[in-house]
Amino acid sequence: METDPEDESIDKQFQAAVDFVKTAKDLEVTTDEQLALYGFYKCATVGPCNTGRPSGWDLSGQAKWAAWKAVGDIHKGLAKIKYCDKLSSLSPTWDANFKLNDDSYPMSPVAPTPRSNAMKMVGQLLDENSELPKDPLPLSPELEWCDCDLNDETTLTEIHDLLLNFYVSNAGGNFRISYSKDFLRWDLCASGEMYKKWQVGCRRNGKLVGFISGTPVKVSVNNDIKDASEINFFCLHSDYRGARTGSTNLARVMITEITRRVYHHGFRLALYTGAQELPHAMSRTCYYHRKLNVRKLIETNFSSLPAGMEIEELEEEYSVQEEMKLKEGHTIRPFEPKDAPECHDLLANHYNRKMDLYRVMTVEEVQHILTPQAGVIYSWVIEDPEGKVTDFVSFYSLPSSIVDTTSGEMTGKLENAYLWYTVATSIPRRWLIENVVALAKREGFDAFTALGIAGLPDDLLENKFVRGTGTLRYYLFNWRGQMMHDTKIGFVAL
Repeated sequence: METDPEDESIDKQFQAAVDFVKTAKDLEVTTDEQLALYGFYKCATVGPCNTGRPSGWDLSGQAKWAAWKAVGDIHKGLAKIKYCDKLSSLSPTWDANFKLNDDSYPMSPVAPTPRSNAMKMVGQLLDENSELPKDPLPLSPELEWCDCDLNDETTLTEIHDLLLNFYVSNAGGNFRISYSKDFLRWDLCASGEMYKKWQVGCRRNGKLVGFISGTPVKVSVNNDIKDASEINFFCLHSDYRGARTGSTNLARVMITEITRRVYHHGFRLALYTGAQELPHAMSRTCYYHRKLNVRKLIETNFSSLPAGMEIEELEEEYSVQEEMKLKEGHTIRPFEPKDAPECHDLLANHYNRKMDLYRVMTVEEVQHILTPQAGVIYSWVIEDPEGKVTDFVSFYSLPSSIVDTTSGEMTGKLENAYLWYTVATSIPRRWLIENVVALAKREGFDAFTALGIAGLPDDLLENKFVRGTGTLRYYLFNWRGQMMHDTKIGFVAL
């Protein structure tokens, strides 16, 4: 598989890494580390090693040849990624000032992802003596707070429309993330009546102009289980993004208000993710993308056809193997509520214990997040010949509306699958991902996206996923500790 021609950001980051290595004065590396970089560099610029071994008299040439040969038969794009990753392990901050300005993948925010093994201390602890106010924070006279009841169809429609029009779009404005009402109910309504006050709205003359949500979760942080609130769906109408209430930015007031409400329910920890680089990110990861419906992606300008390539060739490159890869005697079927206890155990024993940050769920919560619901969540289990569940895989639906930028009208929709919780025990995880890609194609999805957490990138790249330009940052409010590598992040952010 060749690297996706759309992802020029990989070339830019690779060149920046090469320039850094050439000019850095304080980069201390061993001979083996220097040879590893050389091997990736040669594969990235020339290709796999197909030359003969140098003469036995040329000891330096032999060492370089061996390093190049050791990289194996991988394509240039993957070698560039591995070069950057290797450099990040040697110099964690080498790309701190390296920023991309690339719109090659429409739904990706921009920035590279350092993949550091040397993690620094990050985060701040809340001063428990500075208690947050018990009453709602004051707003400008024309604005008012409201609690958003997602069980009320009118309110749910208001939230849906606000998110559709103002939450996430690509730079050109012709694609917008489109959370369905059913998706919002699935994600935000599972926690019960008492948390309605965590669905915080801001209105002007009765119109919803701002929204931010909190959902209670249990998380394990370095084996310490804590109650937390997952903060999500923070959205302001474009007319209010620079608005102030008093002397304070409205956005900051809304964040402080949800913090105040969560705090007074006894929750002191909050987890949130975002593309923006803010102080004290606890981890950073990137997105990986795979084409499914190549023709539709090209025709809607979501992707571009590489120069000199026919669309049929690209369709062949991203064709999907329909036959499921399973261990002999095993079968795959959709998840059923009765499978929740076994999937809960698989998560606990074969996924969570490998992670430094993960969500701690009850059997009932596992049932909720995995029970299939058309247009929302899709999940399957693999059974052995005795009927025991040995593996499961899931993804959620997050479509993008296609927008006519002249009229502002929605003209269509791209169906995007996002990898959710997945555990493999009977087969390699790369097989499980290959299976779920085929299942998503079968369900009519046009593209597949996954986060590069939990050690997934190698399995994703083997299945023709391409590393995107987008970076997702994880933040923990009222926490301080070592920054975590994304291989140890098990919490899948929506």
